[in-house]
Amino acid sequence: MMKQSEILLAGKKTLKLSSMLILLIVFMIGCRTQPIYNIEKTHVFTENKEFTKHQVYLAIKKAGASLGWIILKTNDGKAIGKLYLRDHIAVVTINYSKEYYDITYKDSTNLKYNSDGKSIHSNYNSWIRNLRHKIDVQLSLL
Repeated sequence: MMKQSEILLAGKKTLKLSSMLILLIVFMIGCRTQPIYNIEKTHVFTENKEFTKHQVYLAIKKAGASLGWIILKTNDGKAIGKLYLRDHIAVVTINYSKEYYDITYKDSTNLKYNSDGKSIHSNYNSWIRNLRHKIDVQLSLL
């Protein structure tokens, strides 16, 4: 039969081990990085409609604004998108035409960007997927 002191000691060890395991899980979840998600040559869905390059830009700008992105045209067929979220900043280059658009990583702050250009915090990829979805929605409304 175990003494009360032995039971307390076993309980403390179990609690300590459980706490360490929880901290490890939280740390690993908080440090998730993934390969950078770039969107390349996404075709504009037209359903027998023909868009101008300007209409595609306006759809991109409106979609971005609905998610908090600032989209600024830099050249004909090219824009820069910036998202400021808490202490994170994401910057993308958006190339577009009347037939397609693409979104490419340009810069970031506090997103665990790996200088080899291959990985970034997974939140960035979620933001890019959301932007792509909203752009497609805006284009479908034209």
